[in-house]
Amino acid sequence: MMKSMIKICIKDDTTISYTREMIQRILKDGMGVDDFLFEMSINEALNNAILHGYENRGQRKIMISLAKLSEQRISVRVKHYGKGFYGNKTLKRAEKMSEEMPPEDLFMESGRGLKIMLEGADHVCYNQKGDEVLLVKHVQ
Repeated sequence: MMKSMIKICIKDDTTISYTREMIQRILKDGMGVDDFLFEMSINEALNNAILHGYENRGQRKIMISLAKLSEQRISVRVKHYGKGFYGNKTLKRAEKMSEEMPPEDLFMESGRGLKIMLEGADHVCYNQKGDEVLLVKHVQ
């Protein structure tokens, strides 16, 4: 049974940094989750929507839904209306590659987003079109 849900819509670049701060506050204060790696995985999902879905072009629409499904489970959906991709196939490749990836590669400028998402969330999956990602975190 879903306890609470918050939806955020990003329409332009001016709201992105504010949205990141708001997500951090919602997770920590509203949902009792103080998990930096999970927060990073949400930021990476948002980055992927901006950089790949909209190819880093100005006007965009991104929907972020945060839901506290139970006392132990949080879900976050990041949906964009730009170009999709083969998200789940790419995730499977990223899982295999992450087993071989040296830890210092996490600090690279790019190419590490899916690895961070896989490390920060307990469950990651994309919809069929590849324009929406679901991140689920089990909390204590």
